[in-house]
Amino acid sequence: LKRKRDELNDKTITRQWRIVLGPPPLFGQTKNQHIKWLNYQKHKWNIQYEQRLNQSSIISDKIQLKTKQKNLNDGKIDTYIRRTAEHLHTHPWQIISYELTDQIGIFKAWCLVEHELVQIKIKVPRIFYVNYRTSIENNNIQTQHSIGY
Repeated sequence: LKRKRDELNDKTITRQWRIVLGPPPLFGQTKNQHIKWLNYQKHKWNIQYEQRLNQSSIISDKIQLKTKQKNLNDGKIDTYIRRTAEHLHTHPWQIISYELTDQIGIFKAWCLVEHELVQIKIKVPRIFYVNYRTSIENNNIQTQHSIGY
């Protein structure tokens, strides 16, 4: 069975929808104008959907080619390190606990990422900015300015 593409070919997929469909009709006041506008939008969405499918298949093909090439040259340690890095970027973290370190503004966090316990260093800057919407007048109040942490 062939996949139904709703009058879209390969040239349509590679071109922008504005070029293929032309300018959009006005929304208008009548029901007929609304239907024309909606049909235009549906056709536009269909073209965009096909373009996204095409783009994602191109990207996945490139990723598969890269991983096949890498697997031939990788050792077991390299593969483990690469997979761990991929897991950190693609899977959610569950923070188990965090600890203060000897350095100011640096924390150690223990996270569960895909059934693996990982230690992550978190840097928290000690600088914060205050944005006043109204001016503060404190002529009679003594204030103390401190610099540092």
